[in-house]
Amino acid sequence: MTATGVHSVDLPGPKRRWHDHPDSPYYQTLTETVAQIQKSTCATIAVVVHAQSGSYRDIDYLCGAGLAWLALCFLVFIPAEVHDWNLPIYTALLFLVGMWVCSRTRLRRWLTSRKRRRRQVKRAAEAAFVEEGVYHAPEGRGLLIYWSRFEQSIEVVADTGILTTLPAEPWHRLLFHLRRVPFHEQPGQHFLEQLHHVGKMLAKHLPAPPEQPDLLPMKPGGSA
Repeated sequence: MTATGVHSVDLPGPKRRWHDHPDSPYYQTLTETVAQIQKSTCATIAVVVHAQSGSYRDIDYLCGAGLAWLALCFLVFIPAEVHDWNLPIYTALLFLVGMWVCSRTRLRRWLTSRKRRRRQVKRAAEAAFVEEGVYHAPEGRGLLIYWSRFEQSIEVVADTGILTTLPAEPWHRLLFHLRRVPFHEQPGQHFLEQLHHVGKMLAKHLPAPPEQPDLLPMKPGGSA
């Protein structure tokens, strides 16, 4: 049984790049890359790319509340007279502005701890490992590569059949390079290159049998 799939969630925000849309040529190339890897190995591999892992709405609320509080203090203490009925209107508007700015800029990331971001990515990757069906790979040969764009983090979830077969030192070296992908100048292209290295290692240590029917075809619309 094999499962070849690439799944993504479209990225929010005004700063979109040409490869951010699931129907873009980049995602099509990524899907083809994963399909080629799957043909060369008996392992089950899945790639998931998400805009973000978990919700950071509380950070948006905090930013909006902070801006509204500062505005309220300013309106109360300025010499110019401000009508009482204007105060709730101004503070509410600035609360919404603060929320919007936080959700659309890097401010949201600056206001979250690295520990929280890593924890949410890890939980989302483990959930995707089950949801994408990789958990049911034969003989525990399931491998999930999860990229969360907002957190700039890549999490790799490998089942026991992968960990006990691949040599430890090259595998950990490959994981190191995979996790550095989000910080590369061209992360999309670098991600494809690292996937090719993953495919070579899987093909070498977990080669595909002569005939390997595809029992679990890729989901329509999947992309990264």
